[in-house]
Amino acid sequence: MLRLRHALTPIKKGDWPILFAIGFTGYFASFCLQMLGINRLTGSVVGLNLSATAPELYYAFAEATVFATKAILDHLAENGVEIGRLVGIGGISQKSPFVMQLLADVTGMAIEVSGSAHSCALGAVVHAAAAAGLYPSVGAAQRALCPSVARVYTPDAAKSGILALRYERYRALGAFTENLFINR
Repeated sequence: MLRLRHALTPIKKGDWPILFAIGFTGYFASFCLQMLGINRLTGSVVGLNLSATAPELYYAFAEATVFATKAILDHLAENGVEIGRLVGIGGISQKSPFVMQLLADVTGMAIEVSGSAHSCALGAVVHAAAAAGLYPSVGAAQRALCPSVARVYTPDAAKSGILALRYERYRALGAFTENLFINR
């Protein structure tokens, strides 16, 4: 994985490498579709050719995952949910600076990475401590028990233009795929 990350080259305007829109990254809100009994989650790939390299494929999968996150955030915002900040917890946020930086660049938001390797368990402890009356509130328990932010990824404005174009193409590819395979 480390060799793949080091082999990545920045995408430039006019460059249209591989682009994925895949159902299992969140674009099609797979949990909603499964609740409706639709189990045909699928995806599309464009730009794939015989000279595609492993770093290009790695980038395309990472980008599709990040674009799916942005699509979900956009959907929430369009429906009145205010997103004040993004906090990364667990695996990828602590193991892949590349993916986290790409997420910050695509969303245009700073991303704080939790200093805890076990954020979910720590969250249970925080709520239990507040519920048991050891702290007057969940916020007070968080301030007392949670480690500080380990790292912050800030968006690189120089990448916003090309990533916005790629995101538009991702949304178009996702809509095409949804129409072709899911809305039959």
